[in-house]
Amino acid sequence: MGFNAPQRRYVRKLFNIKEDKLDLEEIKSGYYKLVSENYFKNIYPNMVYNEATGLFDLEISAKQTQNFKVDLGGNLSSRSISQIYLGLQYNHLSNFLNSYSINFYSGRFHQAIQAKPRFNVPSRNLFYFEPEFTINTWNFIDAQDLVFGGNPTTVLDQTDRKYGLNIGIAAGTKGKVLLQGAFFNNTDKFSNKQEIVTSDTLDVLNFKGFRYGLSYHRNTLNRKQYPDAGSAFSVNLDYFNGRENYEAGSTSLVSSLLRRKREWFRFKLTAEKYFKASWFHYGFYFESVLSNQPFFANYTATLVNSPAFYPLQDSKTLFLRNFRAFNYGAGGIRNVFNLNRSLDLRIEGYAYKPIREIVETETQEASFDDELSKFYLVGSVAGVYKSPLGPISLTLNYYDDSQKRLGALLHIGYLLYNKRSTE
Repeated sequence: MGFNAPQRRYVRKLFNIKEDKLDLEEIKSGYYKLVSENYFKNIYPNMVYNEATGLFDLEISAKQTQNFKVDLGGNLSSRSISQIYLGLQYNHLSNFLNSYSINFYSGRFHQAIQAKPRFNVPSRNLFYFEPEFTINTWNFIDAQDLVFGGNPTTVLDQTDRKYGLNIGIAAGTKGKVLLQGAFFNNTDKFSNKQEIVTSDTLDVLNFKGFRYGLSYHRNTLNRKQYPDAGSAFSVNLDYFNGRENYEAGSTSLVSSLLRRKREWFRFKLTAEKYFKASWFHYGFYFESVLSNQPFFANYTATLVNSPAFYPLQDSKTLFLRNFRAFNYGAGGIRNVFNLNRSLDLRIEGYAYKPIREIVETETQEASFDDELSKFYLVGSVAGVYKSPLGPISLTLNYYDDSQKRLGALLHIGYLLYNKRSTE
């Protein structure tokens, strides 16, 4: 009901109907596959007894779904990380469910465009093909807080480009296995010192190559930012193979031009879960990265291309040297006090342990520090109001890093970004 003939064929394939009879488990499996797509959020199943057959007939009715969707959003912030967001999506259901989406970010810190056509294939194990085209630019600048200022300047401008294919395979009702292959082309421009003058020229590092990945993801969190219920788990294995082209600027002590091949494997695991105790919610977050990634041309180039720990809502807008390493383990506690239906108080604390911390030598090259006792702390106290337009948050953050120890941040709207080409 509510579907034309090709659309009914698509739905029947999701339920894997080969005969006229389905048992209850087959109905549940097909229904969960159906509602896993937002396109089918307005469907209504019904069981009607058929006196002629002595069995129940399964009826699925649907309200008309808008094929074209427009999302307009962004955030306003007390730091220069404000941005606007525009997302466009067109859905078409026939023998297949296809969606064509494109999004744009525009702000002083981050600008991006991403296109993702997705082609869903109905089968016993639902899967999809998704070509991807993404361009991100990131400009780390000295943005003063409302309360705390005087942090060292981060001179770093990044552009990453990704052209890839994602293949997703359903794994349970909320999980999926993801196969990825992509070509990336990244350009980093940076200074090797915090104090620069107008006559200085920046180092330029171009790293391009291929990335192949296999991952599993499961997510039941109740919000895309500031959740207090549900869980999320992911495990990723990636292989990188590319070529580094480095051109030194005026602040570099390294040879003026370097070209080297780079390849490595990276394993990453993240887990997050929340528990409820009356008006209080508590949860944990854990993250670990293991890799055999090599050093790049110099210390700064190596850090820029290292995995980073982003525990707080503004972490991706900061370049924190102490929270970047090839191998690390990190974890923390997230406490959420529901003051009323719309207002939360969040208190969070984390510990980050690099395994073989990356340090700078006198010649600006990267080296390992094997001291085992080093670890770094992160803390946050935030008031979050859940408005119809998105979260409104006032936060006091602490990072155990000379680049940014204390900071206050007020933001209205979501602090969300497209993933980088190497994330």
